This record gives sequence, structure tokens and C-alpha cells, in this order.
Amino acid sequence: MEKLTYKQLCEKLDLPVLGGNAKKKQLEDLQGQYKIVKLSNPTRYIIEEEYDEVRPLIDKINGNDKFQMIFDAALYQLFLDNYGRSIYASRMDLLKLFKEVNKNFGNICNEEYVAKLGAEFSFMSEIGQVVYKILTQWTIRRLEQMRKRKILTLADGFRLIKEMENGYRFAVNVPYGSKLHQECQAVYSQLMDGMPNWMPLEDWKKFKRVLSQVTQQHFNGEYQSMKPVYILTPPTEEWLQRKLDKLYAEINIPVFEEINKEAARKILATKQLNKFSLNEREKFIDMNVNLSN
Repeated sequence: MEKLTYKQLCEKLDLPVLGGNAKKKQLEDLQGQYKIVKLSNPTRYIIEEEYDEVRPLIDKINGNDKFQMIFDAALYQLFLDNYGRSIYASRMDLLKLFKEVNKNFGNICNEEYVAKLGAEFSFMSEIGQVVYKILTQWTIRRLEQMRKRKILTLADGFRLIKEMENGYRFAVNVPYGSKLHQECQAVYSQLMDGMPNWMPLEDWKKFKRVLSQVTQQHFNGEYQSMKPVYILTPPTEEWLQRKLDKLYAEINIPVFEEINKEAARKILATKQLNKFSLNEREKFIDMNVNLSN
């Protein structure tokens, strides 16, 4: 993609070169006509696409928050694909379900896995941890908005990991409100008491090790570990299909591809990754975000 200075951007779009607040307002107005990614260190602009007549409609709905509408449509589709049943998903599962990242992303967040790839990939694990936090927060905000509008019921749940004698491991999604759920809640809440909602990576690793130990003790070795998950519960399947049909009639765009492209844009634009070069961020996106991989 062509990386442009502000002056080159104005020349390409036949616009006057402005300064101060006028420049800021000009760039804001351009975002309604083009998808422009702003890069830092140094400041450069990439024109990814010119919006068609569909985009103004998306911007108009949900208080100019087009991605809330897109996430709504994606969630309706996910529920229908799951036959209208509840979805149990960890934070990592959510990123993969909404196609924000590809199948490689979970591995690249693992320092031990990245170390095996070689020194040239060492930066990716650190980028992955930042990206994981940014995208998770983005996704949970969207789900919370849906919860407030009663599009779904969003509950905290648990997944237990059982290991067989042959080494095979499988997950058990704990039914919400069951006696097993209450037991998991008692174990988890006791350990979480006084802990922050978001821990640094090393603290989270320690917490997981302790949680596994306590889980094995509590369940007498029947389960080896426990993972917190979200339980997303939809309205009726008929209601979902009606809402999805209505949304697609209005926005007729590939919603999962839109979400994936926005995830990539966030990685390029966030200041939290300024210590990494543009080339490193693009390499990370190509390997761990682009859906073609």
C-alpha cells in the first residue's frame, strides 16, 4: 500500500493543504468518504478504500458507530450457525469467532512457541500480547452494547479441562446455574478475590498455574484445569433470522471481512505499538491476522 505524507495525501485527493484545527477537521471529514489508516513514527497515511453508497447508511445507524451494526450482524450469523444455541467462548475464542485474527494468532501469543520459530520472530509475542488486549477490549465493548439492548444474554461461565489416561484432553462447558457451575464459581472467585480484571502476562501465568492446582485438588483429579469463558445466549432462532435478513438487506457487505480489516487497522494505528516498526507490524498482521493465512 502507498504510504503518503499529509501533503501527498492532499495532492492525491485534490485538496488544499491546511494546518491546525482546519487540518484536523479535514482529516475527520475524509474518514466519511475513505478508509484511511494513519501510521505513526513517522506520520503517514494509507488510503485503503473509497466508500460506496452503503457506507453513509452504516455511519448513520447506531449513532455513527458502524462497527456496532457490523458486530450485530456477525453475532446473528454465529448464533444461527450454532443452531440458535448458547455459545461458550474464552476471550481468545471470541477473537477467532469474529474473525479478528486467524488460526495462527493463539500460537504467536505463546512465548515458548515463538522461541521455537527463531530469533527473527521474537518480537511477535510481545506484539501479540498488546494486540490481544486491544482486540479483546474492543470485542467486549460490542458485546456489552448488545447485552444492554437485550440482543443477547451475556454471562460469566467456566470450561473444565479433562485429561484421559492416553493424554487426550477435552473441554467440558459447564452448564450455567448448575451445581457444577456453582462449584467452579466458588473455586475461581476465591482465587480472584482482590486480583485486577486484567493482569500482566507473568501474573496471569502464575494465576493459571495456581488455578490448575486448586482445580485438581477440588475435583480430586477428575479435571486438570479450569478456564473462565463468556456464555452468549440468543433469542429465538426465528428472531435471529429476521434480524439478520433485515440487516443484510441494509448493509449487504461481508461483515467478517470488515471486522478483520478493522482489526488490522487498529494494529497499524495504535500508539501502544510505536516501539515496533511499520514493517514488523505489517509482518505480524500478514501472519496472524489476515484471513488468507
